[in-house]
Amino acid sequence: MHADPVEYKTSTIMPLAPISMPGYAATAIVTHRNGKRETFCILGYFASENAACTFAIEYAKAHIDGRPRPRPPFPFDKSAPAVCAVVSNTGYPVQAPETARMQKKPQIAAA
Repeated sequence: MHADPVEYKTSTIMPLAPISMPGYAATAIVTHRNGKRETFCILGYFASENAACTFAIEYAKAHIDGRPRPRPPFPFDKSAPAVCAVVSNTGYPVQAPETARMQKKPQIAAA
């Protein structure tokens, strides 16, 4: 389900690869030296747990460095809603802005 944490620069990367319908879902939690945590949404789906964790680590390293993020080998279904939780410094999940925007009800125009 997850690989060992990876120390990179001043951060710790915890790759995660839960099994999902299309394969193993790559994601990661990055903990910075100051205690701030960043949690990535599903980054892509892979045929093996090892491949998913390797991709999550490389994605997190690019994020930390400010480089362009790698793309997953298989395209995402854009119609599927993104599910993401952001963990605050307190350790409690907070709703990501993208998820909050998706849950807003559409406005009906007045006739």
